[in-house]
Amino acid sequence: MTYYKTINGIKYDRELLELTDQLTQHRPIDLVTIKQIWAEVSDGGQITPTEKITLHYIQHLYPISQEAQNWIAQQLTPATFWEDQINSILREKLDLPDLQWEMDQEQLTQLLKENQQLNIEMILSGVLQAIYNNSLGYFALWHVSRNQRLQKIWINKGTLSLLNPEKDQDRLTPGFWKNEKEWLHFILDIPTFSPFQLVIYIRANSPSAYGFCKSLIKRELALATSLDEIVSERLKTKQLVIGKHWEWAEEEEQFLTDFGLGWRDGLYLALSDGVCNQESDITFQTAFLWEDWFEMEGFDGTEAARRRFLKSASIHYIPRHFQTLAEEDEILAQIPKDAKLDFDNFWYYLLLSEVYPDRRLITYCRKSGDGIEAAWHDLYFTADEAPLGDQIDKVAKEEFELLELAIQVDPMEFERQKASYRKGWRPTKTIFRQLLNCVLKDEVSADSFLQLLFSGQADLSAAPEAFTPSAKAKFYLNKSSIQLKAIEASTAEQVKNYWIFSLQTPALAGRIFEVYVPRVPDFEEVSGVPYNQAL
Repeated sequence: MTYYKTINGIKYDRELLELTDQLTQHRPIDLVTIKQIWAEVSDGGQITPTEKITLHYIQHLYPISQEAQNWIAQQLTPATFWEDQINSILREKLDLPDLQWEMDQEQLTQLLKENQQLNIEMILSGVLQAIYNNSLGYFALWHVSRNQRLQKIWINKGTLSLLNPEKDQDRLTPGFWKNEKEWLHFILDIPTFSPFQLVIYIRANSPSAYGFCKSLIKRELALATSLDEIVSERLKTKQLVIGKHWEWAEEEEQFLTDFGLGWRDGLYLALSDGVCNQESDITFQTAFLWEDWFEMEGFDGTEAARRRFLKSASIHYIPRHFQTLAEEDEILAQIPKDAKLDFDNFWYYLLLSEVYPDRRLITYCRKSGDGIEAAWHDLYFTADEAPLGDQIDKVAKEEFELLELAIQVDPMEFERQKASYRKGWRPTKTIFRQLLNCVLKDEVSADSFLQLLFSGQADLSAAPEAFTPSAKAKFYLNKSSIQLKAIEASTAEQVKNYWIFSLQTPALAGRIFEVYVPRVPDFEEVSGVPYNQAL
């Protein structure tokens, strides 16, 4: 048999309850009896927290005379009981013995009177459940772990405070208050996460059933400190220079409603997941695939370009009324005119690089988002791209040395497809580089250009015998013609997702290839072989 008896989730001293039952025999407790019970408890000179809670349980739940009630009340001060009860719940029930707390007894007592089905344990359990359900809010993106054991270690080192809507308005961004009669608002300060705090919301009438949390930087910190903390400490990108217009971020966050994501977490997600994460559809690494040295250095080259860009970049906030400010501000004037910015739903940030002055990056995060699916970026040229024909010639003649290959692309049709099926910005040279990679590197599919070329179905007599298979493939591709198919000449689903080219080569008389280049390349398709087939 254990030393405790659990009632409604709270542990009481079993022997003390049994002694009380024995002394009272179901009669009201009188002054003599209560003094006997007290003498038994205080005999050792020190009353344990569990014994105090048990005495309060006896005081309020057992039949007791007014004289005995007044006497025991003098022995047990309400403040002491309040502390012991909460500490007992944290220690025994929630396994958080070291968690510090600051709660207004009067505020919670009033809440319990208004919601008789509630008790303190339910409220504290609801707070803990909200934290677990949200994986420490956006801290889970910073400290990448959903391990509850590790989370409990962090929580146990913090201080939990219950906020009063009438007294603590300055402790939260105004938009974080939501119907104070329906919700309880807590702040959890964890030294590990300083200067960030966790804001926890639980529904007052069902705390364990509904709650969530957000991270928030301490309001008293200066704006510069806030930005430096995000960029230097959380992202480890100390070279990134903090630019202009961040005061507008502070002002616009005041109007954030419905628990929207603040600009600080938006910035962190936009940089970490929108720019650096390799799982997004258009990664920052993919955006640098048109570098001239990519063919020689492969993915290491693009990674080097990404690092150089970030190390030499400055980051600026894009305010809602940027078009008006851009008339007098050279930074905001660099935002592309074709950038479609939705300030009702997204936070936007502009990155400019001294190493790559001809490129601008707009990275953004959904105001209601929480990770990879909510953060993206778009990359733009400062000036218009070179004419389409010049870019095609640069790829075909200079990079692939295909001086005689005829690539026929109607500029108007090319622009029409870009405008109709834009899924993130992509350099024109990258499209044609991938097109030629696809033709020359597809050694897998049975009906590829290379497989048919060397399968006995082609007349290879024109190429010198000394040529290697790779050189022969390039020789015959150089005699070929490639044409971009119009929207009307392709099925709707295909043209929506691919640039579609047809290929004809004299060595394969009567054969026409279709080459599919994804409009949004994934990381595996960068060096070629997205899809091609013979018709």
